[in-house]
Amino acid sequence: MKKGKYCVRITKKNKAGTAGQGLLKRIYKNRAYYLLLLPFMIFLFVFRYKPMYGIVLAFKDFKIREGIMGSPWAGLKYFNQLFEAASFWEVLSNTLIISLMNLAFSWPVPIVLAIFISEIGNRRVRKVFQTASYLPHFISWVIAASLITDVLALNGPINALLGMVGRGPVYFLADSNVFRGVLILTNIWKGAGWSAIIYIAAITAIDPNLYEAARVDGAKKLQEIWHITLPGIRSTILTLFILEIGKLLSSNFDQIFNLYSPAVYDVADVLDTYTYRQGLESFNFSYATAAGFFQNGIGFVLVIISNIVVKHLSSGEESLW
Repeated sequence: MKKGKYCVRITKKNKAGTAGQGLLKRIYKNRAYYLLLLPFMIFLFVFRYKPMYGIVLAFKDFKIREGIMGSPWAGLKYFNQLFEAASFWEVLSNTLIISLMNLAFSWPVPIVLAIFISEIGNRRVRKVFQTASYLPHFISWVIAASLITDVLALNGPINALLGMVGRGPVYFLADSNVFRGVLILTNIWKGAGWSAIIYIAAITAIDPNLYEAARVDGAKKLQEIWHITLPGIRSTILTLFILEIGKLLSSNFDQIFNLYSPAVYDVADVLDTYTYRQGLESFNFSYATAAGFFQNGIGFVLVIISNIVVKHLSSGEESLW
């Protein structure tokens, strides 16, 4: 009996050793791919994981001379200040409104654009149109904001067109009533083409025989899109939707920071810009860290909840994990 148990233990140990050796062999065999992955992993560690120890600033009275670890503990002091500040609730409201507007209007556009591009019959025209659509992505928001400011200026071409139809000039970047609309439209212009690439790749993976069978049955183009294309990219849509939900408290900092001004703070000041001003302009690092910790914590919870909901609605077929 003892001998049998001993043999079982030896067998399990041998299997574990064999599995370990197999893993090392696979790594060595694909070493070129791992070397290509190495710079990204180093970047991820240095700029994403290593700075995470700074989260403790949210619980400390930070003193520059004493450093992060040497500063005295403050407990939940800065979280209490955060939740008691009226300005925080205003920027939280602005963040949610802008993010929900982006989710409602900006998020579906890449899906429609990808379907439109994939339906262009001429290959050369399709490539030109696709390239033109994602080209704005490579323009930094500093340059893009300068171009947008000139186009929307009081003496810019948009106001010139409004004047031709008898409408008064509108200062788009200083009018609280229209500024959020400017954010949504410029976000679509700059990001829709780049985001559509993922959906285009998913569409190309759909079996062409399905479309041929649908045409034989007399299906029209809209019916093909509704019954073949959209179901074919459903998993991609749901995955990106879950990730988008996780960013509800993270607005596009670069865009808003380069376009907004104190005149529209009441509708455009979001958690990202609020944290920036508190930390790098007011040097209230602990308070800013508490705001950032709250923002990212809620985003993490939203991703988990949205993943559970999608997994439940799709009977476990579609989810991140």
